[in-house]
Amino acid sequence: MERLRVAGFGRGEDVREVFVGLEGDDLVIYEELSGPSAEVAFGEKNHGMTLRLAPQAASEVVSEIGFSGTEGSLWDHLADERYDLTDLACLCSRRGIPCVVEAGESGGGRG
Repeated sequence: MERLRVAGFGRGEDVREVFVGLEGDDLVIYEELSGPSAEVAFGEKNHGMTLRLAPQAASEVVSEIGFSGTEGSLWDHLADERYDLTDLACLCSRRGIPCVVEAGESGGGRG
């Protein structure tokens, strides 16, 4: 699956990057944290988290926060350092939008 890097943030020695891609019909959003915080929090040099949305669920997320062109859109959400993938997973949970969340070592977001 090809992924597009949509955001990158650095704070001290930590780097957080966000990637999006399609796998089949699913929208896949991948976030990777690397640096000392990942080592302390997760015991991993690079820690990744993936949120997968089926087409209907992606449509529901877009209906909740928009898609592009205005502040508050999905694209803006992913590119805003104030939010991370956990925030999007929580939004899905609060709204009853089905998603699959996977966490663990880096799946190679740069691919």
